[in-house]
Formats: sequence, C-alpha cells, structure tokens
Amino acid sequence: MNTPSISVRDKILYELYKNKGSYISGEKLASALDVSRNAISKSVAKLKKQGYSIDAVTNKGYSLASSDDKLSEAGIKVYLNEKYPAFEPGTFVVYDLTDSTNSEAKRLILKGAAHGTVVISDSQTNGRGRMSRNFYSPPGTGLYMTLIVNPNFDISKAVLVTAMAAVASARAISTVCGIETNIKWVNDLYLENKKVAGILTEAVSNFETGQIESVIIGVGINITEPEGGFPRDIKEKAGSLSQQCHRNAIAGELTHNIMTMLETIEERNFISEYKERNMVLNRNIQIARTGEKAKAVDISCDAGLVIEYADGTLDTLSTGEISIILE
Repeated sequence: MNTPSISVRDKILYELYKNKGSYISGEKLASALDVSRNAISKSVAKLKKQGYSIDAVTNKGYSLASSDDKLSEAGIKVYLNEKYPAFEPGTFVVYDLTDSTNSEAKRLILKGAAHGTVVISDSQTNGRGRMSRNFYSPPGTGLYMTLIVNPNFDISKAVLVTAMAAVASARAISTVCGIETNIKWVNDLYLENKKVAGILTEAVSNFETGQIESVIIGVGINITEPEGGFPRDIKEKAGSLSQQCHRNAIAGELTHNIMTMLETIEERNFISEYKERNMVLNRNIQIARTGEKAKAVDISCDAGLVIEYADGTLDTLSTGEISIILE
C-alpha cells in the first residue's frame, strides 16, 4: 500500500495541534510550510468545514480550540511525538464513518497495508463485537480503532493477544483519563459494573497457503454517553468513561501500548496486571456455551481462565464467553 503524500492541509493541522489553545500567525504558518498566505487561508477554511474548531483573529492568526476532539492523524501524531519521541508509529487511516474498522482493516490488508497500520473511525454502521454481536458506535462519543499487525508469535495463543490488548486499553484510559477500569475475561473493560470497552481480535489468513498473514486487534471504547442515552437493549449493561477524555490522546496512547507490548508478548509481562484488574476471579460463573457453573480461580500464563467445578475438577478456558453469577 503506497503511503500518501502529506497535504498542506494536514501540515497546517499538525502545526495547529502543536500550538493547541494558542494562536499561530498565518505568516508563520506560510513560512514554515513554504506556501502562500492564501493557501493557508483556503486550507483553514476547508478544515473548519470538516468540523475542526479553529478560531481566526486578525493580527493574531489561527487557533485550534483546546476542547477540539475531532479524530485526526495529526492530533494523534502530535500526542505521540510529544510523549514518546522515539516511538515510530505506522500509518493512521482516519474516517468520519465506516462500516467496521475491523472490516476496513481486512480490506486494507488486501491492498498491502503494512504492519502497524491503524484504522480509526468516528462512528461505525456495523461495529462488531464477539459472538457476532453489534457494537453500538454513534458519532462523536467513542473511539473505534483497529491495529494491523504481522504476528511473530504462535497464533494458537490468540487469547494472549486479546488479554494484552485489554491491559493496553486499561493502561491508556488510566494514563489519559485518570480512570481505572476492570477487565472481564477475556475481552471487556468495565467501570462501575458497566461495560465501557470491548476488544475483537481476528486472524487474517492467506487463502492459497492457509497461513496466518496478519492479526487485527479491534478496540471500541465508550468515551461519553450518547445524547439521549444508550439504546434500550444495552442501556442496563453499557457505560461510558463519563468525562471528556481526548480521543486522539487515547488513540495515541493505545497505539503505543499495543505496539510496544507486542514486542515482548511471549514474555507475558502483562499477565500479573491482567490478573489484578480481572473482575471474575474468585467469582461464581456460568459458561455460556455449555450452561455449566463453576468458580473462576486463576488466570493461566497464556491468559486462559482457570475454573473449578463443584466436584473440585479444574479446567482452563481458552476462549468462549462467561457470565458472572452474583452471590
């Protein structure tokens, strides 16, 4: 997949993000980008039409509002460059709307998308979760993103990738928002007993060889509650982070976390934190697939859920779905 050239508009947006909340003159922008003042003015007008909160004041210049939270590659990269200057992210492909970031990631893989490519959308028409469920994805309230990675690990340990992504997501939320979330095995994040994030990991194989070529890691996070609340069928279970956490910052932090954690995934350094954050340990559970009841007693080194049946028999779940039985 060819890397697109950076447009003047994107360069301006990057500079505005670097100076977010402060004014930068049109003259300074024109000089830095080696374009005319007229080109700056036209590009800013187009950015405003796209929904960016840019203020233009004579003799002061242009300013991107501190409260602006429109998702953009520029906003994400400014965050990463300032916090992790040595980190080199891949390409960010950002949409206002797509059917599903996981589905779009698969399409981009067919076009040659490289390891580290990140697909992000402001909303989804067909967001997907595990067990073929829909993931409610209205505009302006959440972060829906998928990372494309080329595995250098045994794909049979797919649950380990999902667990790693859960820890990476919890860390990102903690760093950017100051909010601590719990993990429900294997792929959901909870806050105050309501689901605020979900993870869907999928393998992409070569049809001719049958070999795994890529793994896509999809993460959906409810940042704020939608206007009018969540739909009736999920409002008792779905929650949000309940405060304005900047989505570009979370996207950047999460990208950094996943890409760096992948480098040492086989060392399983995150398993202890996965256990600490897990909300199912020492709880009675029901296995959705079989209806059997058991007690969750531990997390294995491969992120499997170790359960104990009433007769004392131990087993390890590597996939599937559980429901917690409240005592």
